[in-house]
Amino acid sequence: MTVPPNACSQVILINAVRDVASALGDLINATKDAAGKSASDNSMFHLKASAKVSCVVGIEIEKR
Repeated sequence: MTVPPNACSQVILINAVRDVASALGDLINATKDAAGKSASDNSMFHLKASAKVSCVVGIEIEKR
């Protein structure tokens, strides 16, 4: 059985999509938890960290 020449690219793309979906899911949940809470609440720190991760995932995908 031969492997199509673009199979590696497809695997990379699927992994990138999975990473983005995971980061966005975490960002959505962090946003729901932080809604209506004060800026000093722990959920706001989690939201900030989730936003940073989402940004980093986006940058890593652009590099590919």
